[in-house]
Amino acid sequence: MEVLPPETPAVITKPKIFAGIGKNKRYVIVASFLVLLFWFIQFVYQYEFLSVNTQSSLIRSFALTGATLISIALMIGPIARFWPRRNYIIHRRTLGVWGFTFIIMHAFTVIYYIFNFDISAIFFDLNPYVNPVIFGIIAFLLFLPLYLTSTDWAVMKLGFKKWKAVHRLIYFGYIFAILHFLLVNPPFLQNYARGLLLVVTVAALILQVAGFVKTISKSKNKKAALAGIIIIAVGAMLLYWAFF
Repeated sequence: MEVLPPETPAVITKPKIFAGIGKNKRYVIVASFLVLLFWFIQFVYQYEFLSVNTQSSLIRSFALTGATLISIALMIGPIARFWPRRNYIIHRRTLGVWGFTFIIMHAFTVIYYIFNFDISAIFFDLNPYVNPVIFGIIAFLLFLPLYLTSTDWAVMKLGFKKWKAVHRLIYFGYIFAILHFLLVNPPFLQNYARGLLLVVTVAALILQVAGFVKTISKSKNKKAALAGIIIIAVGAMLLYWAFF
């Protein structure tokens, strides 16, 4: 896995939780507008071409938007390592935070519309290959601490090394997220929105592995190499069990 820090932590004399937003308000506004526009296009596509049901359109558009944004966020690190002349890294936090925000809305709409807040119904089977919602829950729980610590304030409080260790959970969370959306409704894979998600997912995985190989070949860090190999092996094994 690519081990480039997501952003060089800013020097803040008095850390504030949302200090990062105030640094470039225009960027935050423009980026948020584009992200919301992307979600709106996803929703319209779901509603007009795949379902006239508002509830299912919300559930699917939130899920597809969130997963796509997280995949793109994971592509940025390796891209920045291979093509370092442009500062792509500044976009990773924005895409990741917005991506999980949509995942939160997806989870809420699923619990509300499908399970009617009956938590016991969610766990009708604890085998995630039978009940892929379990994979989604695991991914959600792994992403949550990253979401809550995606601020300069959190970096300052935790210290960069501890903060980075927490954010390595993204790789495991991403594996479980892939298993969730591949297994939860396989026939739904055959549409343009899901096709886009699959393309960026494959691109993210290829770039992450390539970035990992490039980084390890230069650093010779045995612990990082072992950790990356374990993550890749676990992901490959879980995907193999899912389809073979």
